[in-house]
Amino acid sequence: MPWPTQLDYQEALAFPHHCFTDMELATALVASPGLFGLPQPITGNFANVYPLKNDTSTWAVRLFLREDAVRSERYARLAVHSPWPRCLLPFTYQPTGITLTTGSFPLLKVPWQAGELLNAWVEKNLNQSAALQAMADLWAALIGELGRAQLAHGDLQHGNIVVTPGGELRLLDYDGLWAPSLAALPPGEWGHPSYQHPQRVYVSTMDRFPALAIYVALRALALAPELWYRLDNGDNLLFRREDFADPSGSRTFALLRDVRGLRLLVAALQDACSVPPERVPLLSRYTA
Repeated sequence: MPWPTQLDYQEALAFPHHCFTDMELATALVASPGLFGLPQPITGNFANVYPLKNDTSTWAVRLFLREDAVRSERYARLAVHSPWPRCLLPFTYQPTGITLTTGSFPLLKVPWQAGELLNAWVEKNLNQSAALQAMADLWAALIGELGRAQLAHGDLQHGNIVVTPGGELRLLDYDGLWAPSLAALPPGEWGHPSYQHPQRVYVSTMDRFPALAIYVALRALALAPELWYRLDNGDNLLFRREDFADPSGSRTFALLRDVRGLRLLVAALQDACSVPPERVPLLSRYTA
């Protein structure tokens, strides 16, 4: 059967009591009506996310736009992974969670996480050096938490990192997660190119490079906030894929090397671009 389009989902969600098998979702309403009254999603390459709410709860419902032969198996294995770190929200995967005229399709149900995406939070706090440094430390702690849980996220980037109203960090989008039980399965996605190693592979160490890139960006902005206006393009923090492909010729790396107090970190990230991704050191090496 053909895979649903965004419009297919939008039309179905106008009548939640008809399309959902989950009673909480069937009695909820879409929280973000858009053009012509159609539900407005948060769009992505592989899925759209809709907030649904009732009188007491709000959920993020992830509806998939493409077939993935091992998606159900991947989420079934993740559902029993232990320990499940605090930085990842609990989820329910429903293989036939939404029914359209063309058939039943899977969905992922996650508690809605209030907060700001990392890039929006950074822009708001550009003149708060101490806050940016504290965020870099919080980021390093999150990466340590993931490692202790034997998990790698697979798509660490600003659009998947939420700063909660209480100042904590939460990660969204679990299609690319790695766990020991998933090692033999293909990943659901390959990650945002402005954060990934040039030779990105699906292994337990794949988060090391983007973790370091984000840490360097936060530290750099704490020291030189003007870099935001010179380097951010609305879909990154500071770096682009081209910077990682040719760090010696990169304007971004050249500007960062001139930031006092950052030279060793910048050199570490530049070196990481040219070694196999599994040999990138742990972030804790640079934060102790």
